[in-house]
Amino acid sequence: MNPSVNPMEEPSAQRPPILRSRPRLDGLLVLLAGLGLATSAWALAKGRPVRGYLGLGLGAAAGLAFTGRLVGSRRDLETRQARLRALNRSLDEQIQGRTARLMQTIEDLESFNRMVTHDLKSPLTGLLLGMDNLQAHIGADRPDLLRHLDLLRAGADRMQQLLAGLQELALISGRLPVVERVDVSHHAHLVFLNLREKEPHRDVRWHIEPELTVLGDPNLIRIALENLLGNAWKYTLGRAPAEITVRRGDGAGTAIEIRDNGIGFEAAQAETLFRPFQRLHSDPRIPGHGIGLSIVKRVMGKHGGKVTAQGWPGQGALFRLDFTAD
Repeated sequence: MNPSVNPMEEPSAQRPPILRSRPRLDGLLVLLAGLGLATSAWALAKGRPVRGYLGLGLGAAAGLAFTGRLVGSRRDLETRQARLRALNRSLDEQIQGRTARLMQTIEDLESFNRMVTHDLKSPLTGLLLGMDNLQAHIGADRPDLLRHLDLLRAGADRMQQLLAGLQELALISGRLPVVERVDVSHHAHLVFLNLREKEPHRDVRWHIEPELTVLGDPNLIRIALENLLGNAWKYTLGRAPAEITVRRGDGAGTAIEIRDNGIGFEAAQAETLFRPFQRLHSDPRIPGHGIGLSIVKRVMGKHGGKVTAQGWPGQGALFRLDFTAD
């Protein structure tokens, strides 16, 4: 079926010429009926029965013709409505079929993700234990072997981080949010204390606006904050002092902004940040697996919100979490 053709309209080329101007024809029939009845009344009043009956016949014929057209128009409308209902049913069936196939594909991908992360975790753990045993048997007189072993361990640690990120992403995908009032200020403060405990030598100053609250799942919100604040902590490495701010965003609804004075990024790279395994910086001093922001995006999607980013090379970055209106 041509999508440009309205199923409620019959092509004008398929109708007789006189039917291509229905309003004018209907008006003519109404006029003839009126003239016939008026002529009949006038003739009977003047004592001219023949003309009266002729006028009455003309009016009645025109009235019956107009009534027939009304009945035909109603039938035509019912036919078109039936065609439209059939078309809507067909479209609904197509949409439902495609939606079901899409949901099945998503479920298969998530199942595959869980299987891969689970099946690879055990052999990777065994590999790391084997490296520990090997290092214990290698003496300090073989620095070349120790150097190669360190490279192997770095690769295994990297894979372990990737598997942990994929596992976390799979868990979030299959979880339904438990919505309640979440104290973002409190959770952000706990995340900073944990980061400070791991690297107490860092000169990092954080500013958290008090009484920041949102409606959401507290565990998922905590995961998003851990990833965002962890990135801000990592990418402000070398700043003296590093500054990280958590504040309320402007605009309608509820928004939380996280601003830092780290190394930043180009504005054109903002869209690629949230793709899995995408890292914009290859500095070996900055650890990461490239999944954290994908997790944040998934968390915000679970809340019906979104996450956006702005960056300024050498000046820092700003991440904004937009929640639905409370």
